[in-house]
Amino acid sequence: MAQLATMFTGGGLLSNLSSIASTTSSVGGPLLSFGLKEAQSKMEHGQAEIAARDEELRLIQREADRKDRLASALSAQNAMSGARGVAAFEGSPLAVLQDSISRADVASERDEFSTKMATLAIRSSAKSKRIIDKLSNRLGLIQSGTGMLKSLSGPIGGAGG
Repeated sequence: MAQLATMFTGGGLLSNLSSIASTTSSVGGPLLSFGLKEAQSKMEHGQAEIAARDEELRLIQREADRKDRLASALSAQNAMSGARGVAAFEGSPLAVLQDSISRADVASERDEFSTKMATLAIRSSAKSKRIIDKLSNRLGLIQSGTGMLKSLSGPIGGAGG
C-alpha cells in the first residue's frame, strides 16, 4: 500500500505523466506543422488544376469566337460570289473562300496545341511541386522525430565518464 501511495504522490506516476505530456506536446507541434504543410500543398495543387482547366475553357471560347468570325466571313464571301453569278465558282472568290477555311483550321490546330502545352506545363509543374512538398514535409517529420528521440534517450552509448 505504501508503494502504491509513493507511486501516485512521489516521483512515479506524476513524473511519468509530466514526461508523457511534454513528449505529446513536442510531437504535436511537428505533426500539426506537417498537416498544415500537407493541406497547403493540396490547396496549391488544386489551384494549379483550376488554372489548367481555365486555360482549356479559354481555348473553347477562342475557338467559338474564331468559328463565328469565319462563318461571318464565309457568308460575306458566298453573298459576293452569288452576286457575281456562275463565274464566281471558278477563280478568285472561291480560292479566297477555301484559303479562309484552311487558315482558320490551321489557326485552330495551333491554338489547341498551344493550350495543351500550357495546361501540361501547369499540371506537371504543380505535380512536381506537390511531390517535392510531400518529401520535404516527411523529411521534416523524420528530423523532428529523430531530435525528440535523441532528447529523450540522452547521449548515445551511455554516460561518458
